[in-house]
Amino acid sequence: MKDDDLVQKKDRDEGERQQKPAPLAPFEPGANALLRVGTGLVGMVIEVLSGGCRVEHGGEVVWCVPRGILKKQRKHRQRNLVAVGDRVRFMRTGQGQGVFEEVLPRRNKLTRPDPFNPAMEHVIASNLDQVLIVVSAQKPPLDREILDRYLVATENLNLAAMICVNKVDLEPEEGLRERMQVYSRMGYRVFFTSAVTGAGLDALKAALKDKTSVMTGYSGVGKSTLLNAIEPGLDLKVREVSEKTGQGKHTTVSVRLLQLSFGAYVLDTPGIREFGLWRVRPWEVPKLFRDFEEVAGDCRYPKCFHVDEPDCAVRVAVEEGRLDPVRYKSYRRILESLTGRRQR
Repeated sequence: MKDDDLVQKKDRDEGERQQKPAPLAPFEPGANALLRVGTGLVGMVIEVLSGGCRVEHGGEVVWCVPRGILKKQRKHRQRNLVAVGDRVRFMRTGQGQGVFEEVLPRRNKLTRPDPFNPAMEHVIASNLDQVLIVVSAQKPPLDREILDRYLVATENLNLAAMICVNKVDLEPEEGLRERMQVYSRMGYRVFFTSAVTGAGLDALKAALKDKTSVMTGYSGVGKSTLLNAIEPGLDLKVREVSEKTGQGKHTTVSVRLLQLSFGAYVLDTPGIREFGLWRVRPWEVPKLFRDFEEVAGDCRYPKCFHVDEPDCAVRVAVEEGRLDPVRYKSYRRILESLTGRRQR
């Protein structure tokens, strides 16, 4: 090689080194911009549908399908390859289309057993800041046992949980507040809202601002109505509760991430009538009831199940009215669902 060629090659190599992009800052959960990593892009999954997912790229949404090798590498006993809230590394294949090659490690995840195969894990959402559990005062009536299942699941995932009692225009609010005091005393934030009257909506918006939240709850409690009320123009579909069964009809049919104008990201999930607890062992359940912890230390046995053991301080507290009997009933039902046998 001639000297002139060597000089030109050296200059070219030096120029390429100078043009090499600087390392990127860490991905901030909740941000919707995509970051360039290696040869691909990293974005946030905002909706998962059959065959692929929608990934947000600033103001653009890219439809992405998984690379074939990812399907082969999917973990055993895991139903879905990707979930809303996941960060995925993908490459463009055309206008508004791409292929994702990797699901980046999750900060946390909200899961349940697959309804068709309880041995398989169904990841509902990931990378969350908090969970907003929506129940309703009426139509359908407030079901505290299902609420407690949600709370136990969020305790198990170490996620902050908030409770929203919706449709307070259908029942005197004073009575509702009295029924929900047990949760307020445990430290859960409880909101009382009505999309009809506007009650409680400002406080709820303030709690969602600058957070990535999952909004969940059983069907018909008014999740879509609430979102339409706090974000005019969102225009989510809303259906009435069945007059025959008193249960909600499924309006939201897929989990999707909604970016709201006041700086909130909300994952709207389909109503779940039976919320499962993935991989929670029976002996872990007592510690997931935070109100039990206040008295459980006085039980005779350190690993007391609070069912039929002698000198159980939790059962005594329930009998004396120091612990809520509905919460204790929920606890026994959850134990039944995990052990497969009815608790006496």
